Amino acid sequence: MLNEYAVYLLAKARQEKVERQAQVAWMHQNQKEDNKAKERVVSKSSLTLDPCCSCAS
Repeated sequence: MLNEYAVYLLAKARQEKVERQAQVAWMHQNQKEDNKAKERVVSKSSLTLDPCCSCAS
């Protein structure tokens, strides 16, 4: 039979596990968003612009 303290420790351990999993999921979500943002910047910065004839000379 479990006493109150053992139940408290089990509940605390379960809560810490859930919080760790949530933090890991949050970090992975942020990495995905950062990668998407970097891809957008790279795709926009890779545009080549050709100057018009009057500007080139």
